[in-house]
Amino acid sequence: MSKPALYRFFEAKQHLYMTLLERHRDELAAAALAQVAAGEPPERWLPEMVDAWFAYVEAHPFTSCMFRDDSAEPDVRALRTEVRRRQRAADVALLRQFVPELEEAELEPLGEAIRASLYGLALWWANHPETPRATLVSTMVRVVTGIVLSGRERKQ
Repeated sequence: MSKPALYRFFEAKQHLYMTLLERHRDELAAAALAQVAAGEPPERWLPEMVDAWFAYVEAHPFTSCMFRDDSAEPDVRALRTEVRRRQRAADVALLRQFVPELEEAELEPLGEAIRASLYGLALWWANHPETPRATLVSTMVRVVTGIVLSGRERKQ
């Protein structure tokens, strides 16, 4: 596609960038959430969910820009803030559903801990591409499992 044709659809590079950012965010979330098995405990589907998330990141290197806060453009910064909010909200919803024992006041901070861990590992992986995806998956599963188990233990 030529530049003039591209700009017929997108008024500026920033608009194209933001559109791609939204698309990748939605596809990344869909890839992970497709692995959630209703009625099954998280221990059964969590590894596949995390693997799907990292598999998407691996197959779409552009997604790493979602995890950075390096844009000077206010609209891009605002979109990245919204993308982080949506990720955190999805993590909170899963925690609320599968670990109802967690204190309501802890849900958003725990959702942020999960989101920040995912984003941090994705950025770290960009600098350590020799690391197998399975290592990242097992690391993230440990983090989330710790949250799940600590919530369940508290209730007992």
